[in-house]
Amino acid sequence: MKNKQISLIFFLVIQLYIYVMLICFNNLFSEKILEYLSVCLCFILGISLFCKTKDYFIMLTALLFTLIGDTFMIFFDNLHIVGLICLNIVEILYFLRIYLDSEYKKLNILSRVISVVLVSAVAVLLLKDRLDIMAILWIIFFINLFLNILFTIKEIGLNNFFPIGLLLLFVYSICLLFLSLNDYLTSSVHAFEVLNELPFSLEWVFYLPAQVVLTCSIFTVNRRCYSKIKNESND
Repeated sequence: MKNKQISLIFFLVIQLYIYVMLICFNNLFSEKILEYLSVCLCFILGISLFCKTKDYFIMLTALLFTLIGDTFMIFFDNLHIVGLICLNIVEILYFLRIYLDSEYKKLNILSRVISVVLVSAVAVLLLKDRLDIMAILWIIFFINLFLNILFTIKEIGLNNFFPIGLLLLFVYSICLLFLSLNDYLTSSVHAFEVLNELPFSLEWVFYLPAQVVLTCSIFTVNRRCYSKIKNESND
């Protein structure tokens, strides 16, 4: 157990260093490389916390698809759709994590189906010819993330790393959605110009902490897994 605690502390120190580099010294280092390194470290820590529970394997798979999705989103401009599909899979895995021990299984599924249909219908009416597959995937991602937050808070409250990580991811999505609106507007907006002049990418301010906190939630959501790690270390 002591080795895993040391790994966690070392992980958090490195992540803090990366975050400072990203915000304060991004002119010296590539934002893309720093972001990708941060996500890689999340997956590596996830592997180091090995535990034979469903919750652990769901979380590790989510971290893997996050890493794959970010690979396509960051390094392949013409394959963003593949990255977005992976990120949607991540949200489905987070849903599964909540669903397994949920007292509201039917409501959880029904609310997602109704929300996707209604929001997609509104998007078709508003965007019309400008609605593409990327927009639809973002809609599905956003709805699943939002409902994951609601049901996680309902199930385990806010006093936990998992809902906090999802909330940070939600803020990241809002920032990304807001910035992407510039592509659909016919005239420029001053707010977009101000945000584009920032010395760092606004979305990464929330995305990296979100991934770090979600990774740490392996310790807090499934306490049986945490206890099992501790018992194995004591043995």
